[in-house]
Amino acid sequence: MKLYVLRHGETDYNAGNLVQGTTDIPLSEEGRRQALRARKRVEDLGLSFERVYSSPLQRALVTGELVTGRSRETFLADRRLREIEVGALAGRSTLEDTEIMRNFMCFPDRYVPLPGGESFPELVKRAGDFLEWIRKEDLPGSTLVCTHGGWMHAMRMYLEPGPMRDFWKPPITNCTMFVLETGREGRWKITDIIENTEGRALGF
Repeated sequence: MKLYVLRHGETDYNAGNLVQGTTDIPLSEEGRRQALRARKRVEDLGLSFERVYSSPLQRALVTGELVTGRSRETFLADRRLREIEVGALAGRSTLEDTEIMRNFMCFPDRYVPLPGGESFPELVKRAGDFLEWIRKEDLPGSTLVCTHGGWMHAMRMYLEPGPMRDFWKPPITNCTMFVLETGREGRWKITDIIENTEGRALGF
């Protein structure tokens, strides 16, 4: 059983180094081009997806539509796949020289979210809960999951635990896709990473 986990294409917030969180920002023209290039990579690999799960945020939904050529009406939207909730950090520059932004970007182990925000351990748990749930579902041969950069970092932290200070390392660019497979013990493992070398890693 394989799971393909895809980060959405670029948005204007990504390009402008602004924190998005769950703010529903659309894809930019570059983001749409990235998604179409991802579709070409998928086609070149001979992949097709029998089921698509997606974050309900439009940047993930539209990326899924462009990559698969299917309408979002056929997707299974799941709130567990949405980006990290950042509260009042939304819309602020990631280059801002404040303690909370430095911690968010550079020292995730020190980050304390603002009211309404979500901590990194909470996001890791949310990603893990989804992965454990979907592992028990009756999945077809190949399933696509359209989500966000922060969520994918949390997924990797759940599957390959390490210090929380390394949450953002290594970077995951827009439209990069992770391949997960279940091993003999029935647990997910990351078996491949199909990178988009033209995408941006910043902007969450």
